[in-house]
Amino acid sequence: MSDRALLLSRSDVARFLPLRALASSIGDAYIRHSTDGGAVPRPQRARAQIEDGASVVVNFPGVLAGYDAYTVKVNAKTEANRDVGLPFLRGTILLIERATGGLRAILDSTLVTAMRTAAAGALGVTALARPGASKVALFGAGVQGTWHLGALHAIGRLDEARIFDVEPARAEQLAAELRSSLGVVARAAASATTSPTPIAVPSLIRIMTRPLRGLFRARARRRRWPRPPGDNRARPRPDPATPGRRRRRW
Repeated sequence: MSDRALLLSRSDVARFLPLRALASSIGDAYIRHSTDGGAVPRPQRARAQIEDGASVVVNFPGVLAGYDAYTVKVNAKTEANRDVGLPFLRGTILLIERATGGLRAILDSTLVTAMRTAAAGALGVTALARPGASKVALFGAGVQGTWHLGALHAIGRLDEARIFDVEPARAEQLAAELRSSLGVVARAAASATTSPTPIAVPSLIRIMTRPLRGLFRARARRRRWPRPPGDNRARPRPDPATPGRRRRRW
């Protein structure tokens, strides 16, 4: 191998990695991962706190059977970046040759990760959605949500989008961008319950600055195990003799 490593910036990744091809490659990777029979090591994750509001996470190794290289991903999370207009999450991926340990490439990880997640969502739509379904409800109009819609458009599964965000201006902005750049029917939804039945819901796909208070709380309170017909027994109480046992809910 050459002693030179390839350096790929964020713009290089955007230029040379089309979403449609990425979705196809991820499908192949999922198949390899689920059928390798444990022949490759499973990924590990290490995290260190640098200081208050700053941490680093290392994910390694990204190994797949049939490939002669693996990846190590390093992500830096810096809360203060938000105050100066920089991304909260920034990172790098190292591509390392399996046989020699030589460094093949260094590339920006934030865009790759966003595109990977979006392409995986598009792959799920291809496998699970109704044929021809192309109406999407999106919860969270952040960067990841934008990429999810782009991936669905790339595979021909986005004709109409309804977008909800706790900050309505962000939903309006994304809807306008979709109409102008992709030519799809898109509008912001006033609430989380006014969107059409989606083919895919990338739920909460944004680093939230404030919680979606009460959005799903009422539904969660109503969720109970159904009683059999005619069963009027009182709900069981925890057994003091078995501490830590989870209480059954009807």
